[in-house]
Amino acid sequence: MRTKYKLLVYESDGQKYQDLFVKVMTNVDPSFKPVKPHGNIGDRGNDGWCSDYGKYYQVYAPEDLPSNTEA
Repeated sequence: MRTKYKLLVYESDGQKYQDLFVKVMTNVDPSFKPVKPHGNIGDRGNDGWCSDYGKYYQVYAPEDLPSNTEA
């Protein structure tokens, strides 16, 4: 299971990574609420929050990860 999770993290970029984070957080903490972007203001950097703890989360992953093949 741990290997499968690591693979999901490594293969996720951009929006896929944020979606994975939301999926994990909603399973871990029932008070987690994802924030959906609205119009031209987006989500203002808030990708989710936990009302029980007053914690806000901002998640980022680049859309295209450069390959590091140089030795």
